[in-house]
Amino acid sequence: LQEANERIERQLENLKRRQTLWITKHNDDIKELNSALNELKKIDITKEIEQHKLLSAYKQKEKDLKDVSDATERTQININRDSERIERIGEDIKKLEKHTCSTCGQEFHDKRQVVVIKEKKAKLKIIKKEFKAYEKELVTLTTANKELGELGNKPETFYADKRDAFEHRASLEKLEEQLRDKEKEEDPYNDQINEMTEQALAEIEYTLMNELVKVREHQDFLLKLLTNKDSFVRKRIIEQNLSYLNARLSQYLEKIGLPHQVTFLNDLTVEIQELGRELDFDNLSRGERNRLILSLSWAFRDVWESLYDPINLLFIDELVDSGMDGSGVEAAMAILKKMSREHNKSIWLVSHKDELSGRVNNVMTVTKENGFTSYNTDVDII
Repeated sequence: LQEANERIERQLENLKRRQTLWITKHNDDIKELNSALNELKKIDITKEIEQHKLLSAYKQKEKDLKDVSDATERTQININRDSERIERIGEDIKKLEKHTCSTCGQEFHDKRQVVVIKEKKAKLKIIKKEFKAYEKELVTLTTANKELGELGNKPETFYADKRDAFEHRASLEKLEEQLRDKEKEEDPYNDQINEMTEQALAEIEYTLMNELVKVREHQDFLLKLLTNKDSFVRKRIIEQNLSYLNARLSQYLEKIGLPHQVTFLNDLTVEIQELGRELDFDNLSRGERNRLILSLSWAFRDVWESLYDPINLLFIDELVDSGMDGSGVEAAMAILKKMSREHNKSIWLVSHKDELSGRVNNVMTVTKENGFTSYNTDVDII
């Protein structure tokens, strides 16, 4: 309990430290947002946007006045030009009517005179028509200029482009929203700290704690008696079942076709011999290791079942596949079939060897493809 309280106190200190960091950062964020807002509020953005609207109208009016002025100037030039042309053609017609060539000033008496006068009068008619049109256009332009009125003073703005003003307003609104959200944030550590302070910390009852310590020390002592290799109790327990274990192991090794002699000692170390030569497990081939592993598994199961209850389920996961020759596979399958038949055990043989499917009663095919696993069996599963 004391350790639990100390652990909780360390957690509380850690939470308080995080709370202090959170509060500091929270206050700094609010201060930073307020500073940015105050900087933006130095500009009256509503007035700024209104000034940009006035500036747009000012520029449009400036353009309209310039267009009217340019059109008036062009129209006046056309009027002056047509006026000169009308006066010049009128003088030419007067000369022609007096039988005088308008170009060289000599007398002009043939039929050509009538044709030239007719052409001049036709041209004069067209120019006068254009002249009247230009005069009418000039009146219209003069009226338009009066309606536009004076340009007036150019509105003053802080930003050169109205888009900058709108971005200013958007930034201002966003900062105000962020500030409101930040001010609404609650301390995420406060409730945890209060709850742990009020409920998690418990008062220590030393009488009960001392009794539990004694129980734990006794259990540690028993554990050492059972797990220490030099413990006489452990050796005694092992010796009671050692002869049966070695007998069953020898029997399985003989059946599975491994000529080695494998013996467990009372400290559960193992001796492996072959024709008088002492070997280590690493000296064995892959197939020999698998035969030994299977034999050890079956022998230990027999010891367990002799002491306690039978185990009716057995899984063999790819041990028959790895490194075992044909005789080894046959021997292992014979032992497994006998177990299943005489002791009514449910044996599951996990294998990638398709040829083994004909040696068993039931087959479940497991297929893994594209991250999904599917099952197929010849037996109905309820």
